[in-house]
Amino acid sequence: MLQRLQQEARGGARVGAGRVGYCRHLDVISYFLGFIFTNDCPTKLVQHWGNGFWVLLSFGMQMCLIIMTGYILATTPIFSRALMPLPACPKVPKDPLP
Repeated sequence: MLQRLQQEARGGARVGAGRVGYCRHLDVISYFLGFIFTNDCPTKLVQHWGNGFWVLLSFGMQMCLIIMTGYILATTPIFSRALMPLPACPKVPKDPLP
C-alpha cells in the first residue's frame, strides 16, 4: 500500500484517480485514528466528518467576504486617498506605522 501511495504521489499513470485514492486513504486513516484516540462511537465519527465540511464551507465564505470587502473599500476614492500616504511613513524598514 505504501508503494502505491508513493507512486500516486509521484504522478502515477492514472491522472485523477490517484488523488482521489490518496484522499480516501487519508479519510480512512483519520477515521481509525479518531476511533482509537477518542471515546466516540463509529456513527458519531461519521457525523463529525460530515459536519466538518459545512463548518469549513462557512469559514471559507467568511474569508471570501472579508477579502472582497477589503478590496472594494480599498479601491474607493475616499479610502484610496487615506491609504496613499501610509507607505511613505516608515523611514527604516523596521519602523512601525504611526
